[in-house]
Amino acid sequence: MSNFLAFLLHALLLVPALLVAIPVHEMGHAVAAYFLGDRSVRYFGYFSLNPAPVFPYDWVLPICGAWLVVGVIVLVVLKIRGHETWMQNAGEAVLDRPAEPAASDAG
Repeated sequence: MSNFLAFLLHALLLVPALLVAIPVHEMGHAVAAYFLGDRSVRYFGYFSLNPAPVFPYDWVLPICGAWLVVGVIVLVVLKIRGHETWMQNAGEAVLDRPAEPAASDAG
C-alpha cells in the first residue's frame, strides 16, 4: 500500500474517534463549570453529550477550505524549492519510527 493510501486510511479511522472525543471533552468543560457554580451550562444545553450547541456548523466549510488552501500553498512551495523526495517519503519516517515517550526529548 502506498504512503498516501496508508495516510488516508489512518486519517479516516480518526473520524469516529473524534466524533466521540470532542463531545466528551466539551461535556467535561460543562461539568467543571457546573460544579464551579455556573448553572447556565444546563439551561443553554451544554450539559449533554449532544454536540449541536457547541459545534460551529456554519464555520466547517470555511475552515476546511482555508486549511486546504494552506496545504496546497505548502505543497507548491515545496515543489518549487525541489523537495519532491521529502514529499514522497514523508510518511515513512513517521510510520517506521518506533513509539517513544514525548518526555524523552525534555533532557
